[in-house]
Amino acid sequence: MPAKKDPANVDHGDNFFVVTKYPGQNVTLEPQAMMGFSLRDGSTIDVIVDGKSFPMYHKGQGGWLENAAQEPALIAAMKAGRTMSVKATSARGTNTTHTYSLIGITAALNKISACQ
Repeated sequence: MPAKKDPANVDHGDNFFVVTKYPGQNVTLEPQAMMGFSLRDGSTIDVIVDGKSFPMYHKGQGGWLENAAQEPALIAAMKAGRTMSVKATSARGTNTTHTYSLIGITAALNKISACQ
């Protein structure tokens, strides 16, 4: 869950950033943004770690990397970084930023990687 949501004066709903593994489906670690609001058609979700942007497309309220080959680079950036920002535009046109702490992410991802 985000540590900070901007702008503070709007209802953001429940927002999450998850990394999943699907054993047996050849999906190692897949990052996904889960937004608590509808997103503007044609917009992207921008995930930013240490100044490097990872654009995501969205379907419904979920977002996935536009280029799946960038998944390992985003995971590595998350492990090396301290904070991550997720920027998106709501269907109403509100520009939002959710800031996540990355403290403990390496330990959590190591636990996921150990799952069979």
